[in-house]
Amino acid sequence: MENVLRQLVETISLSTAEDREITYSENAIGITALIFCPLKVEFRRSHPEIKSRSTEIDDGYLFEKQVKEAATRLFGKRTLIEPSIPYESPQNVRIEGHPDLLIIGKKKVLVLECKAPNFLFSNINGAQDIIFCKNGQTVSIPPHYLLQSRIQKFLVQNYFTDKEIIHYIFAKALIRRDAKFKKAYIFHETQTSATKEEMEYLIKKFLNEKSPRYPWECRYCPYREAGLCQGKDPAPFETRQMEVPTELKSLIRSYTEAYQNLKETEAALKDAFPTNTHIEVDVNGRKKKIGWITKTKHTWDLKAILKTLKVEALSYLQIKPHASPFIEEALTQRGYNPDDFRKNENQVIWRGL
Repeated sequence: MENVLRQLVETISLSTAEDREITYSENAIGITALIFCPLKVEFRRSHPEIKSRSTEIDDGYLFEKQVKEAATRLFGKRTLIEPSIPYESPQNVRIEGHPDLLIIGKKKVLVLECKAPNFLFSNINGAQDIIFCKNGQTVSIPPHYLLQSRIQKFLVQNYFTDKEIIHYIFAKALIRRDAKFKKAYIFHETQTSATKEEMEYLIKKFLNEKSPRYPWECRYCPYREAGLCQGKDPAPFETRQMEVPTELKSLIRSYTEAYQNLKETEAALKDAFPTNTHIEVDVNGRKKKIGWITKTKHTWDLKAILKTLKVEALSYLQIKPHASPFIEEALTQRGYNPDDFRKNENQVIWRGL
């Protein structure tokens, strides 16, 4: 009986991926080659029989099929399904992007990239089945989704030079609402595209750094599972200063002005609120306190904790970042290399004002 049921699941999985095979011209690579481990491109060419398989992928393909069928019924021939959008790099690399679907209008092109992740973090408490957002507001979108979308928008803008390009990540995912979990449709607008400088930087990394871009990639890699690759450490993260693109200037100006206004308004509120008073306001469906609040600060006796809990205490203690130089100095003075006592991992994080 188990074999019969396994065949049922196998048939379901195959049906979701029907007509889903994306083809590339000779020596061309896709957008995902710039986002994830470049070794996958080589393995995919030499071992086309190996496929990524998971229920999450099946769910994603099924959602894509539903969206494409609905768009085709609504917009007919104006709907392009996974068209090949090329970009020729001066580094002799051809990129071919395949957004899930394009809807062509007289003056605008709507691009949709479909996603069906298991879960997305959200700060929405209202009962919304359809959520519209942008810039990571209300719903947190994974960074590799955002990068893929910005690259797609760059390619489509370069292809349809006479039209305005509007790009959305269209996701169906579980989010938390009113302390409960429920699925919702999410449209996340991609407001800015990748720049040519950014594209060339990613292509250069693809050509020269043959290793994963994210620490979790190897865990889900079918080529590692098949024994073709033993896994590699992720490529080191790098950040670089860039010239401000034209499309970002107004956003940055609004951001810095809003930040300054926020600081000035907060300073005025501090002066205006009577001592030991606060109010409650509603922010995205959640109650937030503003004003002077009572906050208990605990100062732990670390020596007593270590004496009482012994090794177990190490599970709860963390070295503060500003203490690192003092620990390095103490170990060095005793003849030890600090790197023998720590694991170094670079991460790219967002830093605002």
